[in-house]
Amino acid sequence: MQPYTYTVRYIPGPKNIAHSLSRLIKEGKTSDNRENVTEEYVKFVARESTSVAMTTCGIERASENDTELNAVRAFLLLHSQWHLIEFKEYLPIRSELCSIGQLVLRGTRIVIPISLREQVLQIAHGGHPGIVVMKTRLRSKAWWPGIHKIIENFCRSCYGCQMVSQPSKTEPLKRTALPSAPRQHFNC
Repeated sequence: MQPYTYTVRYIPGPKNIAHSLSRLIKEGKTSDNRENVTEEYVKFVARESTSVAMTTCGIERASENDTELNAVRAFLLLHSQWHLIEFKEYLPIRSELCSIGQLVLRGTRIVIPISLREQVLQIAHGGHPGIVVMKTRLRSKAWWPGIHKIIENFCRSCYGCQMVSQPSKTEPLKRTALPSAPRQHFNC
């Protein structure tokens, strides 16, 4: 702006009227179906929750054959019959669950089918991060009943994690003999 000569002036609000065309609202499709928007958002969450090593389609195929998730999806459609579900772990969180296609989500996390849980654990365990980091990795993207206990047992049974996490035993401190007189010899 240096090559230009200009003067800055303050114009109070009532005299500083905005250009009307800059405030004009575009007319268009405003009648978006609320259900479609919600469904698109849930699909977006499912896509973003899937790691690069697994695809949403792969999880969906595995979910289709999973008896536990089939039962949960059926109860999500019924809404009122939750007391009859045989998988009681889902009962306390039933208000957090939703399904889109064959996927079941708990909030923004995908409920992983039984057949893929071991693979998900292996992916999250890459680099032997330890229990806390592994829980943090999975907590943001995936869920299934008892996931925290399973992660703890998985890490505790991993030989690589045991080797890394065991602290080396420190050597006990040795007492130094006190000098018998002041300003006597001492070692550094």
